[in-house]
Amino acid sequence: MERLYYMKHKKEIFIYGGLAGLLSCLSYAILFTAPLEYVQFPVTASQMNIVFYFWAGPFLAVFGIMNSYAIYRILAEEYQGSLNRLAYLFSIIAFSYLAAMLLVQETLRITLSERYVDAMNSATQELYTTLFLALDGLDLGIDLAWDLFLSISLILTGYVMSRHSQFKVWFGIPAMICGALLLILNGVTAPFPPNTRGLFDAGPLVGFYSLVVSIYMIIIGFKMRRRRHNE
Repeated sequence: MERLYYMKHKKEIFIYGGLAGLLSCLSYAILFTAPLEYVQFPVTASQMNIVFYFWAGPFLAVFGIMNSYAIYRILAEEYQGSLNRLAYLFSIIAFSYLAAMLLVQETLRITLSERYVDAMNSATQELYTTLFLALDGLDLGIDLAWDLFLSISLILTGYVMSRHSQFKVWFGIPAMICGALLLILNGVTAPFPPNTRGLFDAGPLVGFYSLVVSIYMIIIGFKMRRRRHNE
């Protein structure tokens, strides 16, 4: 039944899955370019900016899971094995960790900023700054969990992609490379991010790869729609 549904809506899964990937990449870009008044402590951004950037992170995760599901269904047409299922499962876990990390991180920064501003003296403000820095360290562990599950998901997805007629090694090998870089770089500098220890952050590379795959999925979907329309 599930396979029949996929075959009937195959082109839509390519198109909408690709669009979800584009929206996920857009959310990532929004977070990456957030203004200093929002990312600093205390937060001094306007309420409108706070709401806008606060929800960009969770929607990155939501659209990321939708894109992962589409890729899982597409790959399952030719390879519905344990590796494909595990890749999708790990991606769900990874994006769930990401959503939790960003929601906790942003909530702490915003709520403690309000207390910082309302503090009566500099000693109390210093206390809130110290408290924020201590709690912010918890994000490093959750961030590692996100990187761990995402990197393994990329490696497994890349392996399955390399055996799929639509993606082949041209998309499979880059996915495995991105996953391996993410795992190794974060592993050798744990618990700190690689870009704070003299290495580079593989996150933008993974984001660029996701952007390329998403655009490719949309193109394939529209080609299928055009082919069916001409028949």
